[in-house]
Amino acid sequence: MTTAQLTKEQLLELVIQQQERINALENQVRYLVFKQFGTKSEKMSADQLALFEAAAVPAPSVDEPVEDDTVKISFERKRRGKRGKLDDTLERHRIEYELSAADQACECGGQLKPISTKVSEQVEYIPARVIAIQHVEHQYACPCCQQMVLAKKPPQPLPKTNAAPGLLAHLVTTKYVDAVPLHRQENQLKRIGITIPRNTLSRWVIRLSNLVLPLTNLMEDLIRAGPVIQCDETPHQVLKELNRRAQQLSYIWVRRGGATGRHVVLFYYSPNRSGEVALQLMEDYQGYVQCDGYSAYAVLESQGITLVGCMAHSRRKFKDALTVTAKQEKQQRTKAAIAIQYFKRLYKIETDSKALSDQERKAIRQEKAKPVLAEFKHWLEEQQPGVLPKSPLGKAINYALNQWPKLIRYCEEGYLEIDNNSDERAIRPLAIGRRNYLFADTPEGAQANARFYSLIETCKLHGHEPYAYLKHIFKELPEAQSVEQIEALLPWNLDVSSVKEIARTV
Repeated sequence: MTTAQLTKEQLLELVIQQQERINALENQVRYLVFKQFGTKSEKMSADQLALFEAAAVPAPSVDEPVEDDTVKISFERKRRGKRGKLDDTLERHRIEYELSAADQACECGGQLKPISTKVSEQVEYIPARVIAIQHVEHQYACPCCQQMVLAKKPPQPLPKTNAAPGLLAHLVTTKYVDAVPLHRQENQLKRIGITIPRNTLSRWVIRLSNLVLPLTNLMEDLIRAGPVIQCDETPHQVLKELNRRAQQLSYIWVRRGGATGRHVVLFYYSPNRSGEVALQLMEDYQGYVQCDGYSAYAVLESQGITLVGCMAHSRRKFKDALTVTAKQEKQQRTKAAIAIQYFKRLYKIETDSKALSDQERKAIRQEKAKPVLAEFKHWLEEQQPGVLPKSPLGKAINYALNQWPKLIRYCEEGYLEIDNNSDERAIRPLAIGRRNYLFADTPEGAQANARFYSLIETCKLHGHEPYAYLKHIFKELPEAQSVEQIEALLPWNLDVSSVKEIARTV
């Protein structure tokens, strides 16, 4: 049937459908442009939200006096930061400035004499110092029986290579902490007179990841010792995977958990993000799992695991709705701003109770957060029928209501968090690194990435400087023969200051 054969009512309905489609596409374009070029911060000031609250205030009548509409703007000039004192442990190189004998003669005919000194300090940078360590193994022989004994050097992290623990720790730290890919490190090493091809560096990283595998295996066991595990996943492209195209995305799953004083962050590489992977990662675990609304996590409930939602994911959808909805749709934008105000009230309760014990936090949540949540849910249910389901605001409301039982579950226990942000923060170094090295060449390389991000993020949780910790374990792991010796190298079993001091020695 052509448009000429349609009735007036049918044409009107067609126009409405097309307008809805146009609005949806415009919102999608605004969303993509904002994600590409807009600010990444999710913070919103009270002044921003007040713009939308003003829409609900009635305009003054003609009989009422209108106040002066002059706007006064005041601001505090940002003060320059004070220059900090240099670390007392830095080596000092003193340069003395004195007047020559001729300059010490005063115009009056007298002689100038020193009375005081003025000392100022600058920070100087000297390129990295590279040394060659010579291992000299002395051999002994008995003149009577001719028996010979060799004084052997200790086991090395990478036998049959010329890489010492310090160089290897620098290599791993630079890649996974500073996000410098191996091809750039190859050029950096050349500048200080060391020629190591990139493919050699890559082989070293993979071999080192096998060296630290016992540590990550122990961390895998320990992550299930706590009552809650936070979980998320992020894309990670691998070029040479069996039976897969190079363009297909693989994934790194990130978990954060563990017992008090033994917190663990674990990265796990997988070619997919199916529910089977989630079941594998949570095998033999009973407790809470905090995650977003991704459907693959639903299979965990069949294993007796209780899912906890992420309030930040829900808030983010309302923030996106506020950002990408057209300025003409003031009513939709005002509703999104009202929803964000509810989130602000909930997060304020969390901020105020941060320093309390688990039992006290639970009591505060029951007393203060639950009424706000009940009010928020009632408001969402009221708004849902009047909002298009496929609009940004409609999607935000539907997500919040569909996830509601999981979103409010954090109130059950004081040790549960309101959101999954701590796990997402652990992903950030990987995301930054991925923008530099773009992909892993092989699955072995992706596994190496996962193991080193696990070690580095866990050691940072326990106050260790990554280079110092990695140098220490690269030196000690080759000599570790028992489970007890390996356990002694876990981050919470090592003294931070001692490890840092040892790392400064050869």
